[in-house]
Amino acid sequence: MKKFIAFALALSALSSLAAGPALAEQSEGSKFLFGTAYNDNVDAIQVQAFTAHHDGLPLRVIAATRSSMREAQARAQHDPELLRALAVRKIALHNVIDVSTDFIGNKTVYYR
Repeated sequence: MKKFIAFALALSALSSLAAGPALAEQSEGSKFLFGTAYNDNVDAIQVQAFTAHHDGLPLRVIAATRSSMREAQARAQHDPELLRALAVRKIALHNVIDVSTDFIGNKTVYYR
């Protein structure tokens, strides 16, 4: 019984950390546990250059050329919302490898 009560108390403490950002600005504990939450419909994925395998990365990202990167950077430069999202995440425009948009309008930025 004591274990159940301790589990319930721990669960309620963690749920308050998770629910906190929904009610107000994101707390430091929530940022530490879950990462910073951005509500701008942009996902940013950092691509490591020297990894042994690239699980789930599209081929256009793995085999990106200078011209394809310039095209992606030009698309990002002409999209004000995407530029704001990159600035908030402190991603420089010259580090963008590819930008893709899904059918809902959410964007995924691959960067180095």
